[in-house]
Amino acid sequence: MFFKRAVMMLLVVILFSPMHACSGTDNKEEGAVFKKVPDLQDIKPQMPVKIKLKRSTKGGYSWDLSGSDADEVLKVDKKLKGSLKEEK
Repeated sequence: MFFKRAVMMLLVVILFSPMHACSGTDNKEEGAVFKKVPDLQDIKPQMPVKIKLKRSTKGGYSWDLSGSDADEVLKVDKKLKGSLKEEK
């Protein structure tokens, strides 16, 4: 009889000790921390503008431009036109 009560008391102590350990109240509560994830444009490296230069039989030049950013393609086109005007 005493052995049954001792075992029951031991089981109660074992079962309630984890609850006691988890129920502590610390006043050091941290608020939620949110990090701003950079946009895909910030992560993705900018691809360069590809230039395919062609020369005609009469000595003239033309080119095909390709790239992911239209503004960059227009800047390169303007720069190429300017460099050809300076050489003439």
